[in-house]
Parts: sequence; structure tokens; C-alpha cells
Amino acid sequence: MNTTTERVFRAANALRELFQDYPSDPEDTTGAVVLTITDAASGQQHRVELQPGHADWLRQLAEAEASTYRRAHLDQDGRCGHCNGTGRASSNTARQSSAPEPGHATRVTQQVIALAAQAGLHPTRSKRYRGTWRVYLDAKAGTQSLCGTITVGARSGRILRAQLVHDGGAKVADYTGTAAVRRALAVYANSIGR
Repeated sequence: MNTTTERVFRAANALRELFQDYPSDPEDTTGAVVLTITDAASGQQHRVELQPGHADWLRQLAEAEASTYRRAHLDQDGRCGHCNGTGRASSNTARQSSAPEPGHATRVTQQVIALAAQAGLHPTRSKRYRGTWRVYLDAKAGTQSLCGTITVGARSGRILRAQLVHDGGAKVADYTGTAAVRRALAVYANSIGR
């Protein structure tokens, strides 16, 4: 067996053993999901039957591993995405690994940032600093155009506040919370016909 073929075979067997030894759903759901691993070198396919809960395990494992890699960057906290830095396996591991990580944006925060982009404000994200990160806004339409910042909690991913500057600094407005920031951006977008 060549090295690649052996690796594929061992990976498929390890998954098969894990899923057989640790069912995630009632027995009647066995084989509800089929994962096929194909050896690109030989074309040989390895079929692994799993339950829907096993698919969730694989997704959580991939998400936790991606989180670990992201968090390994110098501007992040360096915590393991699997155990959230505790070093312990527990039933809470999946819940901990899916918690918002530093620099994360909730779906609502992402929608507000998208609204800013639609309004032509060219949102640019900063690095994390003292428990927050910012989205810089600039309409880039001259000195009288709108600019400002949206401050987001690094752990929660939620919008904390925003400061928007109108008319070249003649008007500075502070907004607290997601709803207020969304309203302000919507009003601006409507005022310029977007």
C-alpha cells in the first residue's frame, strides 16, 4: 500500500470505529448520512455510514480546528478552539468552541456592516484593541461626506457604539447599540438614494 492509500484507509477506518463505538442518535438512524472518502491516487472509495449527530461532530471538529488556527495569530488570544484554552475534555467543549471568538461578528453585526457597504461607506475592519475592534467608515466623496467608526465587542461580536461625522466635522453624532447604529446608517442610505 502506498503512503497516500494507507492514510486514506486509516482515516476511513478511524471514523468508522469512532462512529460505531459512540452512536449519536437512536439506533434506527444508522446510515442516515454516508461519507465517502476517495483515494485520489487509486480511485478507491471508502464508505463510512454515520448518524446525523456524527455529521454535527465532524462540523464542530472542523470549526474548532479552524478557530484554533485563527486564534494562533499574534493579534489573537492563542486559545485552543476545541477546549477554549481549558485543556480539558468535557460535554461543554462543543458549546465552548462555538462561542464567539475575538474579532467575531454576529450575523446582525455583519448585516449592519453590509448596510454600510451598500450605502457606499467602504467599511474597513481594524485589528483587535483592548477588547474591541472597529469598522472604519468613509464615503470617500470629499470633505463633506460621511465618515466614522463602529465599535464592536471582540468577545460578543455585537455592536457597542458608533460615532458618525457629517459635513466635514460640523456634525458629530454618537449612537449606542446595534439598533441605533442600523437606523442611522439606513437614514444615511435613504438620504443618498441607495
